[in-house]
Amino acid sequence: MTAPTAGRTLTEHIEDALLAQTRRILAGVVDDEHGRAVREQLAQWYETIEERLSIELRVELTRSGRKDTRSTFAIVWLSTSLGVVELCRVRVRDLVDAHGRPVDPRATARDLLAQAQPAPDHVPTEWLTEGGTGA
Repeated sequence: MTAPTAGRTLTEHIEDALLAQTRRILAGVVDDEHGRAVREQLAQWYETIEERLSIELRVELTRSGRKDTRSTFAIVWLSTSLGVVELCRVRVRDLVDAHGRPVDPRATARDLLAQAQPAPDHVPTEWLTEGGTGA
């Protein structure tokens, strides 16, 4: 899981997390026939990665029980042949738009929550509750 860094787009966070995963895998690959096959598979995996990403949104609740959109964060899940793993976690208020300007966290959170897809089936339900930590 990559550490959240302010001032980047969600895409940049995802790309950095994917590159880190790829580097870890490549660091352990021996340069032989099997290693070349692994590198080839890794390249194919990387090309089709968007199909296997899902983004889950978490929101803290205020004392009155309302969603606190300032606290919204996104967890990016990556589906693999072995299951689903957390790729990175990013606070919405740390994101910037395509022009490098900070996003409006409340408006972005409302928009993302309106579009939110359900998390993968095999993620434990206690991870999906509002205010859950996922840890």
